[in-house]
Amino acid sequence: MMQCPQCGTSNRLGAIFCRSCGVKLEVDSVTKDTFEQVTGIVPKDKTDAKKRVRRLVLNVVRVAILALLVLGVYLALQLPEVEEPETTSKLAAQFEQTRARLGGAVTREQELTVTITEDALNSYLAERMGATENKGKNFQLLDTWVLFDDGDLDWVIDAKLFGRRLRFQYKGKLVVEDDGVVFKPKGLFAARLGALPYPAPLMNKTVSRLWKSICDEEKNEEILKAISDVKIDGDQITVTVKP
Repeated sequence: MMQCPQCGTSNRLGAIFCRSCGVKLEVDSVTKDTFEQVTGIVPKDKTDAKKRVRRLVLNVVRVAILALLVLGVYLALQLPEVEEPETTSKLAAQFEQTRARLGGAVTREQELTVTITEDALNSYLAERMGATENKGKNFQLLDTWVLFDDGDLDWVIDAKLFGRRLRFQYKGKLVVEDDGVVFKPKGLFAARLGALPYPAPLMNKTVSRLWKSICDEEKNEEILKAISDVKIDGDQITVTVKP
């Protein structure tokens, strides 16, 4: 199509006069260089070139996304070496005695401060995991322990998903709120799945489930609600309950 230079009407190629205003069309001005501008028609070779560029860009993006997915799966399946505590039934019994003291103080509405070692807490967790049925159709909890780190708490969870062993790590803090002490992640990417940085909100369900399994005993729930102060120092944690 050719546009009339006077009224702008589109005319068929080869027309000598405008079908609208009758002015003579400048057919001779149409050359190889001005064809696209005068007719508005994009030559096929240019169209094909643009399509090739778009396909190339799309293919590069697809390859990059696929490479990131493969890398993510590879990192998620890694089992980073993490310090595993030595747990004993003697230390678990020591924790139980400390818990009984805290429970007695809560019942008597007395203030009490106790110190719990990392090994004693992990021995208690190990016994709870051993006594709990963690079997599931697709997801199974295998083991869990905590590591004290400069006032923070690293929570390690070993689980099996669709028959594959995975290791979750969750860095956070024990925070005292109105309803007692709770565990909160330290930042958006405070979690790791294998060696893959993992958004903490996506792990909240797993951690909440495990936290609930620890706190579901009536005595634990009462003590956690009565805690007024908690402090991690070195390899031990100091807990204070108040009436």
